Amino acid sequence: LYQADVSLFHMPVYAAGEEDREVFMRQPVIREAVKRTEQMKVLLSGVSATSSLLKNSRIWKEYQEPEDREREAAGSCCGYLFDADGNTDCFPLNRKVTGASLAAVRRTEFSIGAALGRHKAPAVLGAVRAGLINVLVTDINLAGAVIENGISI
Repeated sequence: LYQADVSLFHMPVYAAGEEDREVFMRQPVIREAVKRTEQMKVLLSGVSATSSLLKNSRIWKEYQEPEDREREAAGSCCGYLFDADGNTDCFPLNRKVTGASLAAVRRTEFSIGAALGRHKAPAVLGAVRAGLINVLVTDINLAGAVIENGISI
């Protein structure tokens, strides 16, 4: 309908370490995929709350640093952790993300977050404050909770 190009990102969200990430990102196919994210106009990502399976899974925990566990993350979006105020710099895990850079995500004209359930309100508000989403696809329960709690966006 919109004559748009679609790019799927077929790669792990996190590298084992920052050095591993750098090696991974030098691969031509990966470098090209990441380069395309610099011009994206629309991004679609889920918004995960800290109560979600993602944070509590064994696989996800293997990538965390001790500092990530000490800080209270409100959620994650595009692989990036953020706190309730939208801070992302305080989570070392964010330096292992292999996808679009934070800057590219924040520059995207339509950064769409998808989330369901009232319990995700802190995560959605944190994602908005972090500049990771500017459009939300949700259900009425989460929409109401965001409106009730989102006064200080």
